[in-house]
Amino acid sequence: MTSRGRLRVLVVDDQKSMRDLMRLSLRNLGIDNCIVAEDGVEALGKLKTHAVDLVLLDAEMPRMGGVEMLAAVRADATLAKVSVIVVTGRADADFVRSVAQHRIDGYLVKPVSAAALGARIEAVLRKIA
Repeated sequence: MTSRGRLRVLVVDDQKSMRDLMRLSLRNLGIDNCIVAEDGVEALGKLKTHAVDLVLLDAEMPRMGGVEMLAAVRADATLAKVSVIVVTGRADADFVRSVAQHRIDGYLVKPVSAAALGARIEAVLRKIA
């Protein structure tokens, strides 16, 4: 079983302040094994070179957005089982449905509370245990 302390997380967001905030939130939840990427292109590269259990993924970024990256992850047999929680400012139903079709493990709307992040991560841990 993967515990919070052993969870390997990739935070993908184009805003440095959000990457820093997510890292701090993860650290406060007892998760220290965290790497970051500022867009989908960089994130895909890191997924191919780092063992990752969970991706916290912003949906809208330049170069390669989260939805495009998510589609690429799900299409890659070596990455398809990685858990993904989408963290975005968009909450409209059509957008949520378009993201959910790529088999996500959670959807959080910014700003994200530590309690909501912790609860979603616990749900993921139960699935990958």
